[in-house]
Amino acid sequence: MTSPERIVYVDGHYCPESQGKVSIFDRGYLFADAIYEVTCVIGGKLVDFRRPYGALSALAEGARHADTDECAGTAGHPSQAGCG
Repeated sequence: MTSPERIVYVDGHYCPESQGKVSIFDRGYLFADAIYEVTCVIGGKLVDFRRPYGALSALAEGARHADTDECAGTAGHPSQAGCG
């Protein structure tokens, strides 16, 4: 005797487990384990990098990702640390 198929809740609807589908374009799949921040670059230099760097640091700490210092560079420019 087999067990009845489980019911799952996907994208706002209940359905049999075998019919539950998630789009490959679902933002949860596209960005689930990523953290990112946006900053302005003028004349090849980052503008006010401290604010977005602070946000990235907090997110990385919360997500238990690698320390962001290795990508910040000593002068506050990611490409100087080989990260850009």
